[in-house]
Amino acid sequence: MNQIRQLIAQNELREALQRLQGRAHGDQLSDVLQIQGRLSRLEREERLGTIAHDEAGRQHARITQAILDLIATWERDAGPPVVEDTPAAPEPEQQDATRILFLAANPTDSGRLRLDYELREIREGLRRAHFRDRFSLIPYQAVQPRDLSRAMLDESPHIVHFSGHGFRELLDDESDGDGTRSLEWDADVPAAYKGGIALEDATGNTRLVEATALAGLFGLFEGQVSCVVLNACYSEVQADAILQHVPYVIGMTTAIPDKTAIAFATGFYDALGAGRDIPFAFNLARNRIQLEGLPGAAIPRLLKKEA
Repeated sequence: MNQIRQLIAQNELREALQRLQGRAHGDQLSDVLQIQGRLSRLEREERLGTIAHDEAGRQHARITQAILDLIATWERDAGPPVVEDTPAAPEPEQQDATRILFLAANPTDSGRLRLDYELREIREGLRRAHFRDRFSLIPYQAVQPRDLSRAMLDESPHIVHFSGHGFRELLDDESDGDGTRSLEWDADVPAAYKGGIALEDATGNTRLVEATALAGLFGLFEGQVSCVVLNACYSEVQADAILQHVPYVIGMTTAIPDKTAIAFATGFYDALGAGRDIPFAFNLARNRIQLEGLPGAAIPRLLKKEA
């Protein structure tokens, strides 16, 4: 815990919260995410110049104190291993744990998605899983393009999960903001952009990343990643592009409702946590959508790389 306090003392609040988030569970995760949201809003206001310098300083101090108070609460309540002063040497099974990189982006100029809730449900499912020690969930939020390569380098993930908006070419009778994970653009999308995902720029607005760029990234890490999950609308195009470098890729054939996407994700990782393979987990995830009475069970598509 002293390491996290040192980060706070060095004004590295984002990194401190990232470490806390990676080890929290249950209600603790909600507390961390709430503080992260406050910090993101403050940083955005500072970038846009919509907050006075003195007020920004006061809010920064309050956020810092909120983090310290949260740490103190965890220590008092004998919380998770995050309270240890020195990281313990990993157990043998932890060294071989499957690392799941959870990437989330919900730009301020796009429709609101419950990505925090999706992360919480996945984490809780893995926490209660029979083989929970075989998995390590690593979340990155408000992801910008440069964060993709940094996360791949820093975390060496085996499974990469993206949650957010996907995009395709806009049809005349379609529009965004319908409660799905779609982000459809017309003149702003270059003609070569047949599909991709929406990340964030430095101001929190949308930065489009095309399918070929994603495929190029995973090509650099070929042999490391076993599965990519693109939990976003119209992500089948991206999945097809990535498949040449990854054994399994999951994409969405059309627009997918937010609730359906969350049900799919939780079912998928519940099955993996129970020791099942990726094809079984995919089928259980689609069945989970049906069991919850939600539309769109046929939207997810599993692609397998040919030997």
